[in-house]
Amino acid sequence: MPKPPRLALRGGCSFEDAGVQVHLGADPDFRPAHKAHLALVVDDLLALVARLEAAGHPVRLDEAHGGFARAHVDDPFGNRIEAMGPDRDS
Repeated sequence: MPKPPRLALRGGCSFEDAGVQVHLGADPDFRPAHKAHLALVVDDLLALVARLEAAGHPVRLDEAHGGFARAHVDDPFGNRIEAMGPDRDS
């Protein structure tokens, strides 16, 4: 999604889909952390996993926890992102 011109000068990018917005900042000295990550709750984890893999993004499935099935993927900058969906096996 386009950023207002004043904010575009700062770099980064923003995304919007289905009413959800994600805003990302850019740091030229950034180094991804190995454990730090964000987690997103999704309605259909298996559909997201299939979509990510079809787009060439390897997904690592993880053990369910707290009633959620879980999977991890790395963004193009090396950040880990966790996706969580209802655990259908519980």
